[in-house]
Amino acid sequence: MAIQDYNKKRLFIVGCSYSKYAYPTYADILGADFDETINAAASGAGNTYIFNTAVHLLSKYEFTENDTVIVQWSGITRWDHIHGHDIYFRTPGTLEYQEDIPLKVVDKYFNLVAEAYKLINYVRAVKDVSRHLKCKFATFNMLDPWISLFYGEPYSTSFFNKDIDYIKEYYPFEKLKEAFNKAKALSSVEEFIWGVPMERPHYYYEGPGKRQDETHPSTTQHLAFAKYLDKELNLNGTNLYTEQMSKYLKDIEDVFCEPDLDFDKLAKNEKPQYRLFGYGSSWNKNKHLQLPYKNYPSKIFNKGYQAYDNDMKTWKQ
Repeated sequence: MAIQDYNKKRLFIVGCSYSKYAYPTYADILGADFDETINAAASGAGNTYIFNTAVHLLSKYEFTENDTVIVQWSGITRWDHIHGHDIYFRTPGTLEYQEDIPLKVVDKYFNLVAEAYKLINYVRAVKDVSRHLKCKFATFNMLDPWISLFYGEPYSTSFFNKDIDYIKEYYPFEKLKEAFNKAKALSSVEEFIWGVPMERPHYYYEGPGKRQDETHPSTTQHLAFAKYLDKELNLNGTNLYTEQMSKYLKDIEDVFCEPDLDFDKLAKNEKPQYRLFGYGSSWNKNKHLQLPYKNYPSKIFNKGYQAYDNDMKTWKQ
């Protein structure tokens, strides 16, 4: 039986790390004006995970006019999968920068063009389902996958340059654009924040003594995108426009923009609300600085937050 609640204002999100990350994203910020937020986004997620999770949520819940559903699509150079006898999706991110799948396997079995056509069908299917829902619905990309040869990724995808002749002949640039236009997709996150540039470097903690430039939007950029969605969807939010929200997100951005900050010391001693987060996998031993959602101040963010894991246990429920 589908789960329904006519008394609550609920927000449902599916996406990649642009929707759930080491610090507040647009999804968390929008959620401050909802009674309940169900965030099923996953770091590194590709469109196979996003599509299957979106369909799962759309069939599990009965939506009302108080609800809002957001489906944020990811890059095409990703290969979500479930290993033999596992119960959960592995979402290693763009194939060029992961160690879960050997690149020789990627080179032999992964077809970028086929993944692009899958995305077209995913978008069509989810949009067709959304037409029958009573709730508000929005869909958009991390980066529109018809822009240049980025395939929806915000950074280099040079691994596929060896296939450039094949890609130029068969990659469906125009069909992708047409599918998203028909789905009335909003601005991609990346293209929106190009108009909200960072005025200083933004760092990504990669391990003791190591850092690199962050490629994800900052907290203040996420705030700007949340305000854009609030207006486009007529959500009539209030909490995301408060001075409290702006200051809190600016303070977080200051942490990740400080070039001389000792992230290890910060997580262990100076700011206990932060923690060092490890992926717990044999192929990714890095630890990253993270501000867990449970440590977001309840006076700004709602307490009805659920980080939703899409695995076989939830499928059986």
